[in-house]
Amino acid sequence: VNEWSPTFALARAYTDQLERSAGLGMARIGAFRAPLSQAENGSAAARAGTLRPLAEDLEAAASGSSDAAKVRMLAETVRALSGR
Repeated sequence: VNEWSPTFALARAYTDQLERSAGLGMARIGAFRAPLSQAENGSAAARAGTLRPLAEDLEAAASGSSDAAKVRMLAETVRALSGR
């Protein structure tokens, strides 16, 4: 269980860790970073619309990851940031 409060900084840290550990491919990492940045600078409604599908994509990506637990932690953080 995640002990840290969900923040965009935490989501970026998990993403960076997954990049360093090759827990997800670089294309996948890039596909997650752009919407995270967009959502951080958007309105609450735009944030939810961007982050909810991103959380679902992350959950789906976890099964194919070499660090599924970290991907799930990232998904949990993204889902919390979406307001869900």
